[in-house]
Amino acid sequence: MAAFGMNTAGEFSNAVTDCGKWVNGVDQGSRYEGNYALDASFARVGSCTTWTDWQNYDQDTKDAIKAFALASMDALQNWFFWTWKIGNSSETGTVESPAWSYQLGLEHGWMPTDPREADGICGNSSPWTPPLSAWQTGGVGAGTLAADQAALVWPPRTISNAGAASRLPIYTPTGVVPTLPEPTFSPRPTSNQFTAGRGWNNPGDTAGLMVPISTCSYLDPWVGDADPPPVCGQPRKRRLENDYDSDDAAGPIITPPPRH
Repeated sequence: MAAFGMNTAGEFSNAVTDCGKWVNGVDQGSRYEGNYALDASFARVGSCTTWTDWQNYDQDTKDAIKAFALASMDALQNWFFWTWKIGNSSETGTVESPAWSYQLGLEHGWMPTDPREADGICGNSSPWTPPLSAWQTGGVGAGTLAADQAALVWPPRTISNAGAASRLPIYTPTGVVPTLPEPTFSPRPTSNQFTAGRGWNNPGDTAGLMVPISTCSYLDPWVGDADPPPVCGQPRKRRLENDYDSDDAAGPIITPPPRH
Protein backbone atom coordinates (compact mmCIF):
# COMPACT_ATOMS: atom_id res chain seq x y z
CA MET A 1 0.00 0.00 0.00
CA ALA A 2 2.96 2.32 0.50
CA ALA A 3 4.02 1.93 -3.12
CA PHE A 4 0.67 1.73 -4.86
CA GLY A 5 -2.30 2.72 -2.71
CA MET A 6 -5.30 1.14 -1.08
CA ASN A 7 -5.40 -2.65 -1.41
CA THR A 8 -8.28 -4.78 -0.19
CA ALA A 9 -8.81 -8.53 -0.18
CA GLY A 10 -12.00 -8.99 -2.15
CA GLU A 11 -13.22 -11.78 0.10
CA PHE A 12 -12.23 -14.60 2.36
CA SER A 13 -14.09 -17.21 4.39
CA ASN A 14 -13.33 -19.95 6.90
CA ALA A 15 -13.61 -22.62 4.24
CA VAL A 16 -10.70 -25.03 3.90
CA THR A 17 -12.79 -27.49 1.86
CA ASP A 18 -15.59 -27.16 -0.69
CA CYS A 19 -18.04 -28.82 1.72
CA GLY A 20 -21.47 -27.25 1.94
CA LYS A 21 -24.85 -27.83 0.36
CA TRP A 22 -24.84 -26.58 -3.24
CA VAL A 23 -21.52 -24.75 -2.79
CA ASN A 24 -20.43 -25.98 -6.22
CA GLY A 25 -23.92 -25.84 -7.74
CA VAL A 26 -27.07 -27.88 -7.31
CA ASP A 27 -26.31 -31.61 -7.28
CA GLN A 28 -22.68 -30.97 -8.29
CA GLY A 29 -21.07 -32.77 -5.34
CA SER A 30 -17.73 -31.78 -3.82
CA ARG A 31 -14.05 -32.37 -4.41
CA TYR A 32 -13.60 -33.29 -0.75
CA GLU A 33 -15.93 -36.27 -1.02
CA GLY A 34 -14.64 -37.23 -4.48
CA ASN A 35 -17.99 -36.83 -6.22
CA TYR A 36 -17.50 -33.47 -7.95
CA ALA A 37 -19.63 -33.68 -11.09
CA LEU A 38 -17.46 -31.45 -13.27
CA ASP A 39 -14.15 -33.21 -12.61
CA ALA A 40 -13.96 -36.84 -11.57
CA SER A 41 -10.19 -36.69 -11.04
CA PHE A 42 -10.52 -35.58 -7.42
CA ALA A 43 -10.01 -38.48 -5.04
CA ARG A 44 -12.15 -38.69 -1.93
CA VAL A 45 -10.54 -37.09 1.12
CA GLY A 46 -13.28 -37.69 3.65
CA SER A 47 -16.85 -36.98 4.66
CA CYS A 48 -18.16 -33.41 4.51
CA THR A 49 -20.25 -34.05 7.61
CA THR A 50 -17.17 -33.31 9.72
CA TRP A 51 -17.14 -29.76 8.35
CA THR A 52 -20.86 -29.03 8.00
CA ASP A 53 -22.13 -30.48 11.30
CA TRP A 54 -21.48 -27.23 13.15
CA GLN A 55 -24.00 -28.09 15.87
CA ASN A 56 -21.48 -30.65 17.15
CA TYR A 57 -18.26 -28.67 16.83
CA ASP A 58 -16.24 -29.13 20.02
CA GLN A 59 -14.33 -26.27 21.63
CA ASP A 60 -11.03 -27.26 20.00
CA THR A 61 -12.65 -27.08 16.56
CA LYS A 62 -14.17 -23.68 17.28
CA ASP A 63 -10.82 -22.39 18.58
CA ALA A 64 -9.03 -23.65 15.47
CA ILE A 65 -11.54 -22.01 13.10
CA LYS A 66 -11.31 -18.75 15.02
CA ALA A 67 -7.50 -18.85 14.88
CA PHE A 68 -7.72 -19.31 11.11
CA ALA A 69 -10.14 -16.37 10.82
CA LEU A 70 -7.96 -14.09 12.97
CA ALA A 71 -4.82 -14.97 11.01
CA SER A 72 -6.64 -14.22 7.75
CA MET A 73 -7.82 -10.85 9.05
CA ASP A 74 -4.36 -9.87 10.27
CA ALA A 75 -2.59 -11.02 7.13
CA LEU A 76 -4.98 -9.27 4.77
CA GLN A 77 -5.41 -6.07 6.87
CA ASN A 78 -8.17 -4.73 4.62
CA TRP A 79 -10.79 -7.32 3.76
CA PHE A 80 -14.39 -8.35 3.73
CA PHE A 81 -15.73 -11.74 4.73
CA TRP A 82 -17.91 -13.78 2.39
CA THR A 83 -20.55 -13.69 3.64
CA TRP A 84 -22.39 -12.10 6.56
CA LYS A 85 -25.21 -14.63 6.67
CA ILE A 86 -25.98 -18.00 5.13
CA GLY A 87 -29.68 -18.69 5.25
CA ASN A 88 -31.24 -21.90 6.46
CA SER A 89 -31.61 -24.66 3.90
CA SER A 90 -35.16 -25.06 2.63
CA GLU A 91 -34.65 -28.82 2.87
CA THR A 92 -33.13 -29.20 6.35
CA GLY A 93 -34.10 -25.93 8.03
CA THR A 94 -30.54 -25.20 9.16
CA VAL A 95 -27.33 -23.63 7.83
CA GLU A 96 -25.58 -26.13 5.56
CA SER A 97 -22.49 -24.04 4.67
CA PRO A 98 -21.22 -22.82 8.05
CA ALA A 99 -17.72 -21.88 6.83
CA TRP A 100 -19.18 -18.94 4.91
CA SER A 101 -21.46 -17.50 7.63
CA TYR A 102 -19.95 -14.74 9.78
CA GLN A 103 -23.21 -14.44 11.70
CA LEU A 104 -23.28 -18.13 12.60
CA GLY A 105 -19.68 -17.94 13.80
CA LEU A 106 -20.50 -14.98 16.03
CA GLU A 107 -23.46 -16.79 17.50
CA HIS A 108 -21.52 -19.97 18.24
CA GLY A 109 -18.06 -18.74 19.12
CA TRP A 110 -15.71 -19.24 16.20
CA MET A 111 -15.66 -15.61 14.97
CA PRO A 112 -14.32 -12.65 16.98
CA THR A 113 -16.83 -10.19 18.39
CA ASP A 114 -14.22 -7.48 17.73
CA PRO A 115 -12.09 -7.95 14.57
CA ARG A 116 -9.34 -5.81 16.16
CA GLU A 117 -8.56 -8.92 18.19
CA ALA A 118 -6.73 -10.07 15.04
CA ASP A 119 -4.09 -7.33 15.21
CA GLY A 120 -0.64 -8.89 15.56
CA ILE A 121 -1.80 -12.51 15.36
CA CYS A 122 0.55 -13.19 12.44
CA GLY A 123 3.53 -11.60 14.19
CA ASN A 124 4.25 -9.06 11.46
CA SER A 125 6.83 -6.76 13.03
CA SER A 126 6.37 -4.03 10.44
CA PRO A 127 2.75 -3.77 9.29
CA TRP A 128 1.77 -0.93 7.00
CA THR A 129 0.13 1.94 8.84
CA PRO A 130 -1.90 4.84 7.43
CA PRO A 131 -2.40 7.45 6.18
CA LEU A 132 -2.43 6.96 2.44
CA SER A 133 -0.66 9.66 0.44
CA ALA A 134 -2.71 12.28 -1.39
CA TRP A 135 -1.78 10.87 -4.80
CA GLN A 136 -3.18 7.50 -3.72
CA THR A 137 -6.63 8.85 -2.91
CA GLY A 138 -7.28 11.10 -5.91
CA GLY A 139 -5.50 14.17 -4.55
CA VAL A 140 -2.42 16.05 -5.71
CA GLY A 141 -0.26 13.89 -7.97
CA ALA A 142 -2.95 11.32 -8.71
CA GLY A 143 -2.74 12.00 -12.43
CA THR A 144 -5.32 10.94 -15.00
CA LEU A 145 -6.22 7.76 -16.84
CA ALA A 146 -4.07 6.88 -19.80
CA ALA A 147 -5.50 8.03 -23.11
CA ASP A 148 -6.13 4.51 -24.36
CA GLN A 149 -8.09 3.68 -21.21
CA ALA A 150 -10.12 6.88 -21.30
CA ALA A 151 -11.04 6.23 -24.93
CA LEU A 152 -12.50 2.76 -24.39
CA VAL A 153 -15.95 2.46 -25.92
CA TRP A 154 -18.89 1.81 -23.63
CA PRO A 155 -20.84 -0.34 -24.00
CA PRO A 156 -18.37 -2.74 -25.60
CA ARG A 157 -19.12 -4.10 -29.05
CA THR A 158 -18.43 -7.67 -27.97
CA ILE A 159 -18.15 -9.49 -24.65
CA SER A 160 -15.80 -12.42 -24.12
CA ASN A 161 -17.70 -15.72 -24.06
CA ALA A 162 -20.97 -13.86 -24.56
CA GLY A 163 -20.95 -12.68 -28.17
CA ALA A 164 -22.28 -9.42 -29.52
CA ALA A 165 -23.30 -6.75 -27.04
CA SER A 166 -26.40 -6.22 -29.16
CA ARG A 167 -27.81 -9.38 -27.55
CA LEU A 168 -27.99 -7.61 -24.21
CA PRO A 169 -31.19 -5.90 -23.06
CA ILE A 170 -31.24 -2.11 -23.10
CA TYR A 171 -32.45 0.04 -20.20
CA THR A 172 -32.88 3.75 -19.61
CA PRO A 173 -31.59 5.76 -16.59
CA THR A 174 -34.90 7.52 -15.93
CA GLY A 175 -36.19 5.75 -12.82
CA VAL A 176 -36.19 7.03 -9.26
CA VAL A 177 -33.18 5.76 -7.30
CA PRO A 178 -34.32 3.98 -4.12
CA THR A 179 -32.49 5.27 -1.05
CA LEU A 180 -32.55 4.58 2.65
CA PRO A 181 -34.94 6.78 4.64
CA GLU A 182 -33.53 9.49 6.87
CA PRO A 183 -33.20 8.14 10.43
CA THR A 184 -35.23 9.61 13.27
CA PHE A 185 -34.10 10.04 16.85
CA SER A 186 -36.12 9.69 20.02
CA PRO A 187 -35.91 11.75 22.07
CA ARG A 188 -34.89 14.32 19.49
CA PRO A 189 -31.51 15.89 20.41
CA THR A 190 -31.73 19.53 21.48
CA SER A 191 -28.05 20.37 21.02
CA ASN A 192 -25.27 19.51 18.61
CA GLN A 193 -27.74 19.42 15.75
CA PHE A 194 -26.59 17.63 12.62
CA THR A 195 -27.98 16.48 9.30
CA ALA A 196 -28.59 12.76 9.25
CA GLY A 197 -28.62 12.63 5.45
CA ARG A 198 -31.19 11.43 2.97
CA GLY A 199 -29.70 8.17 1.77
CA TRP A 200 -27.58 9.52 -1.11
CA ASN A 201 -24.02 10.52 -0.37
CA ASN A 202 -23.09 12.29 -3.60
CA PRO A 203 -25.41 15.18 -4.55
CA GLY A 204 -23.48 15.55 -7.80
CA ASP A 205 -24.61 12.11 -8.97
CA THR A 206 -27.97 12.78 -10.56
CA ALA A 207 -28.24 9.71 -12.79
CA GLY A 208 -31.54 7.89 -12.55
CA LEU A 209 -32.23 4.22 -11.91
CA MET A 210 -31.93 1.95 -14.93
CA VAL A 211 -35.45 0.82 -15.86
CA PRO A 212 -36.96 -1.08 -18.82
CA ILE A 213 -37.84 0.82 -21.99
CA SER A 214 -41.51 0.59 -22.90
CA THR A 215 -40.80 -0.17 -26.57
CA CYS A 216 -38.36 -3.02 -25.87
CA SER A 217 -38.96 -6.71 -25.34
CA TYR A 218 -37.25 -8.47 -22.44
CA LEU A 219 -36.53 -12.13 -21.85
CA ASP A 220 -37.33 -14.01 -18.69
CA PRO A 221 -33.96 -13.98 -16.85
CA TRP A 222 -34.14 -17.73 -16.26
CA VAL A 223 -34.47 -18.86 -19.87
CA GLY A 224 -31.68 -20.57 -21.78
CA ASP A 225 -29.31 -18.91 -24.23
CA ALA A 226 -31.10 -20.41 -27.24
CA ASP A 227 -33.85 -17.77 -27.07
CA PRO A 228 -33.72 -14.82 -29.49
CA PRO A 229 -32.06 -11.63 -28.25
CA PRO A 230 -34.10 -8.74 -26.83
CA VAL A 231 -35.62 -6.42 -29.42
CA CYS A 232 -36.40 -2.71 -29.16
CA GLY A 233 -38.96 -0.85 -31.20
CA GLN A 234 -41.91 -3.06 -30.33
CA PRO A 235 -43.99 -3.65 -27.20
CA ARG A 236 -42.46 -5.86 -24.58
CA LYS A 237 -43.47 -9.50 -24.48
CA ARG A 238 -45.57 -10.77 -21.64
CA ARG A 239 -43.26 -13.19 -19.87
CA LEU A 240 -45.70 -14.82 -17.48
CA GLU A 241 -49.45 -14.72 -17.25
CA ASN A 242 -50.55 -11.91 -14.88
CA ASP A 243 -46.88 -10.93 -14.38
CA TYR A 244 -47.72 -7.32 -15.04
CA ASP A 245 -50.47 -5.30 -16.69
CA SER A 246 -50.01 -3.88 -20.17
CA ASP A 247 -50.36 -0.33 -18.86
CA ASP A 248 -47.34 -0.59 -16.56
CA ALA A 249 -44.89 -1.61 -19.29
CA ALA A 250 -42.53 1.25 -18.44
CA GLY A 251 -42.13 0.26 -14.79
CA PRO A 252 -39.51 -2.01 -13.21
CA ILE A 253 -40.39 -5.68 -12.81
CA ILE A 254 -39.58 -7.97 -9.90
CA THR A 255 -38.44 -11.21 -11.48
CA PRO A 256 -39.70 -14.48 -10.04
CA PRO A 257 -37.28 -16.85 -8.27
CA PRO A 258 -35.63 -19.59 -10.35
CA ARG A 259 -37.50 -22.81 -10.81
CA HIS A 260 -35.61 -26.11 -10.76
